[in-house]
Amino acid sequence: MKYTLTLLSLFLIACSHPSPKATVIIPEKPVDTSRYVVFKFDTARDNHLFRKVNKPADLSSSEIDKIEVIIAEEVVEYNKHEKAFVDSINKKSHRNDPANAIPYDNLISHPEKYYKQFLAITNGKGEKEVWVSCFCDVGDKSYWKKDWVRVEDGGSCYFKIKINLTTNRVAGFYVNGVA
Repeated sequence: MKYTLTLLSLFLIACSHPSPKATVIIPEKPVDTSRYVVFKFDTARDNHLFRKVNKPADLSSSEIDKIEVIIAEEVVEYNKHEKAFVDSINKKSHRNDPANAIPYDNLISHPEKYYKQFLAITNGKGEKEVWVSCFCDVGDKSYWKKDWVRVEDGGSCYFKIKINLTTNRVAGFYVNGVA
């Protein structure tokens, strides 16, 4: 009887402790390569984009999703500042009539539809930094998946952003000018 009670007690104790939960690994969704390209860091080509010594880094689809969220937030802020700037010019120029007002020509709309080139590195502090070049149209050009798109002017159809993914900070947001 003593032996049976001991076994029963051990059984009850074992059942009362939660078993370790199994880790469920959800595979990442594939990146839409029709609108994205991820370049490997090339010292000769890319060193001017980042400071100091850098090591190539990979990007996961979840990191690209995170970058998209950061881009969307930056675009909202950029558009807000751009509208305020144009409104201040219209006010100073006494252009109250919408027909005579300077239009909001350099706003970015639907950044999620832009084509994007990514370049990720690990900086000297071990932080992951990403340079993203965004453009609204590739036209008949297929080279955008092989080399950086470089455009002078072009306005809000072309913008670039540098993000530190480790700190979630934007190090730079640059929208092309209008000629």
